[in-house]
Amino acid sequence: MSRWGLLLAAAMLTAAQASPALASPVQPGHAHAQAVRPDTAPGDELLIGEGADSCSAPSESQMTAMWTNTPYSGWGVYIGGEDRACSQPNLTSSWVSEVTAQGWHLLPLWVGPQNPCVPGYDHFSTDTATAYSQGKAQALAAYSAVVGLGMSGNSPVIYDMETGGSSTTTCINATKSFVEGWSAQMH
Repeated sequence: MSRWGLLLAAAMLTAAQASPALASPVQPGHAHAQAVRPDTAPGDELLIGEGADSCSAPSESQMTAMWTNTPYSGWGVYIGGEDRACSQPNLTSSWVSEVTAQGWHLLPLWVGPQNPCVPGYDHFSTDTATAYSQGKAQALAAYSAVVGLGMSGNSPVIYDMETGGSSTTTCINATKSFVEGWSAQMH
């Protein structure tokens, strides 16, 4: 399990209504996180606290134990993508419902194709127009996974883009186009 010491500012919801899967209230007596409503737009939420992720979603009983025995209140869940490394036997809509009822704030992560210059992964195209279309297609697939798990379609989804490899102009431009396509489709 990797640990995040994070301000979940990156997970600030900009949707008009916050998702129950992402905006469940902090439970009484659980001082792990502070949910704050900023003065920006209705439904926005800023969660300040610590979180973690794991390759596979822990069982509900493990999540309960971590809720009770750790400072964590955010949990990254790998919801899909062709380069997701682990199976997800626990990750179901009922799991999402149960752990968010405990107070967990879930951060969906998507691990789709990677920079064509990073070895060891499936890749998006080096052609910028194709990479843009592939980014849009990945965003649609991530959206379907989020909704299929019972999370709000307004949930922010983190794209897990690996680093490394060479930094050629071709790969940099393809990566920019892919991310632009992802962002355009997500918004």
